[in-house]
Parts: sequence; structure tokens; C-alpha cells
Amino acid sequence: MLRSYLSSHGPFDGILGFSQGAGLAAMHIVREGMSPVRQGDPPFKCAIFISSIAVPDPTAFDLRGEIRFLDPEVDKELIQIPTVHIWGAKDELNQGSQVLKKLCVQSMASVFIHDGDHEIPGLGAKEAVVETVKAMRRGISNALYVQ
Repeated sequence: MLRSYLSSHGPFDGILGFSQGAGLAAMHIVREGMSPVRQGDPPFKCAIFISSIAVPDPTAFDLRGEIRFLDPEVDKELIQIPTVHIWGAKDELNQGSQVLKKLCVQSMASVFIHDGDHEIPGLGAKEAVVETVKAMRRGISNALYVQ
């Protein structure tokens, strides 16, 4: 459904996902990057992942119906575009964000870890909001220079 929506309403320069949406966005980028029929540029120029869950392996699911989560030790840097990774230090699920960061090209990854939980920094965390926006700007700027 995501692929259909993107082809009907796109193209899009970037994608931003929170929690399950971040995991879905990452899975889509990985799937498109591994697709033997894909030609041309990646589906996005940059991606912003906030408090991501673990990312399922789209190939294992598509071919075998198997749920396997991507592992940077095995799968390496699958996401080859500038990325932004934001998560809370108190988020009990932050392992998903940490693993996703390792699945991305490290030289193109911007990271900000705020003091909160599984959330997007908001009104009560002014400094965290500023730092979140700075990280997003770095990722978008990186995308402008990577062609």
C-alpha cells in the first residue's frame, strides 16, 4: 500500500516516520534498494527516523513469510541515503533506533538523543525541540549535496 501511495502521489524528496512509521519507512527503503526491477535513484533523497522500532527484513517476509529483523552485523549498511535518527534516552524501545542507525551509511547519519521517552520532543522540552530541528536540517542539507 505504501508503494502504491508513493507512486500515485510522489515523488517525494524525503520521508519522516515515528515509531512503527519509522520502521515501515526504513523497510520500504531497504525493499526498494534490494529490488531487482528498481532502476534509477532511491525512493527518497533523505529519511528522518524518530523512535524507530526494529526493522523487519522485507526479503525474508516476501520470499518465505518469515519474520526476521535486519541486523547490521549481517546486513551491513543497507540504507544509502542521508538519514536522521532521533530517540529518547529513557525510551525502553530505543534499541530499534540504535540498530536502524547502524543499518545506514554512518558518514551520512545525523543523530540526536533527547532526555525523553518514546516521543517526539514537544512544548515541554524547548532545547530538545531546537536540537531535533538542527538534526533534521543537517540530514536535509546532506541530501542536497549527495547526488
